Amino acid sequence: MIGFPFETESDIRKTLKLIYLMKRQNKSAMFGVSILNSYPSNIMKECIDKGFVYPQKTEGWASDWVNIKLPWVSASGRMTDSRR
Repeated sequence: MIGFPFETESDIRKTLKLIYLMKRQNKSAMFGVSILNSYPSNIMKECIDKGFVYPQKTEGWASDWVNIKLPWVSASGRMTDSRR
């Protein structure tokens, strides 16, 4: 999983490198990368502080978040936080 507000671009690259390494070692293995979809939790406040907008109704939590927006990740996938 990637996209945590405290995660750096380097962290994401390391995660992806690990996936590629594991895939080279076992070609039949299957991997997927999930982007943070933070339900109420300990990191909720940090997400809100960085501009994330949570659904206002229960139905919104169950919807398919295809176009999820993480304000700390630019459209190009670059982390916008200065901690890169």
